[in-house]
Amino acid sequence: MPDWVPDSDWQSFVEMRRTIRKPMTPRAKQLALKKLGDLRTDGHSPEAVLQQSVLNCWQDLFPPKPPPKPARTEVRVGL
Repeated sequence: MPDWVPDSDWQSFVEMRRTIRKPMTPRAKQLALKKLGDLRTDGHSPEAVLQQSVLNCWQDLFPPKPPPKPARTEVRVGL
């Protein structure tokens, strides 16, 4: 396991995959680590990537979604 992979987040991802009945084969783990490394190279935090997938029960890894934009408020000026 590369030292840049947060162990607890990786274990949570693997456990979540088991829970949703999509356990990872050894080859799937290799491919997921490669994808996580590619996302890291693109500037994404491995921790954020893994946590997003666990939170949403996603069986794959994706770049973190940007935070939502604040709601636009309309200011009315009385005439």
